[in-house]
Amino acid sequence: QVKDCRVVIDPRTKESRGFAFVTMENVEDARRCIKYLHRTVLEGRLISVAKV
Repeated sequence: QVKDCRVVIDPRTKESRGFAFVTMENVEDARRCIKYLHRTVLEGRLISVAKV
């Protein structure tokens, strides 16, 4: 379960900078997200998922 998601916006253009920070409900959900989503394609773009 996703607890929070913050898309990073360029302050000048008001457009997405192409990345976001996602907070998961628990550590196991975060690990599973990294394991299954890292280096997958989302809407035609290769995504990276990592713990920060």
